[in-house]
Amino acid sequence: GSQTLLARLPIGRSFYIVHQAAMSDSHYHHVLGGYKSALKNPNVSESAKKHAQEEIDRLEAEHDKSAINYRAHPELFEGKDPQHVISGYKGVAHNMNNSKEARDNARQLLKDMGVEID
Repeated sequence: GSQTLLARLPIGRSFYIVHQAAMSDSHYHHVLGGYKSALKNPNVSESAKKHAQEEIDRLEAEHDKSAINYRAHPELFEGKDPQHVISGYKGVAHNMNNSKEARDNARQLLKDMGVEID
């Protein structure tokens, strides 16, 4: 399909394929933990450890790129769906009926959170 391959986890002699669409934050930490365990396991070959380190580096880089900094303005998210909050600010940033000040403020809040504006 159109999913991006994120990881191939060794399980016995086969691999468990992890796709981006299925990678929740919790799952990401489990996948990362699996690779980190492989690095410390004396029964894992050097080539597998090298692969595990490459996957750790790639996963961490991808996770950092896609992470939204909810801590930048925690007051905006209290008791609210984070995606709705972000969508609302994106709407304000794009709507020319809003004042320039309101659009600029929304853009700055989104930038602070690490959200790209289309």
